[in-house]
Amino acid sequence: MAISTINGASTGGSGTILVSGSQPLFYAYANTPQNITTNTLTRVTFGSKLYDTATCFNNTGSTVTLNGLSVPAYAFCPNVAGYYQINFAVNSNSNVTKVAAVIRLNGNDGLYGNDVAGASQINTLQSNGILYLNGTGDYVQAYTAFTGSSPAIYGGTPAVPAASYTYFSAALIRTA
Repeated sequence: MAISTINGASTGGSGTILVSGSQPLFYAYANTPQNITTNTLTRVTFGSKLYDTATCFNNTGSTVTLNGLSVPAYAFCPNVAGYYQINFAVNSNSNVTKVAAVIRLNGNDGLYGNDVAGASQINTLQSNGILYLNGTGDYVQAYTAFTGSSPAIYGGTPAVPAASYTYFSAALIRTA
């Protein structure tokens, strides 16, 4: 089978692209429960990572420098310009009646997910989509808002990879 190169990636005879280099890709999860103030848009704290191939996700509560870029708390700030598939799922306790999931781009609302559920149900909500990130400072963060009494996000270590209750991930799908 012949292998050729397209924009720095290899492709086999079947057309399958074999990505090389440090293409930004991460998966983070909420490793502990997080209390949420009712009806308040709140940034979700993703304290653990399963992977972060290009060190572009900040899983701390303060701004840090990664790859020469200033990255806010719990944010993904890739150093490669392109289009990214962004995924966010939030799992709440049974004390909520409504859930919102928002992926914010540079502090502004970007992608939304909304759910209305009956009382005493455990709610899982996702927000997904494709966003362009410029590779020089654009970043995304995940936020949620709940209504109900004493709302909280479930957190914990995934039983198997990519199976956590509340997670945030992104992958480069096409360079600019």
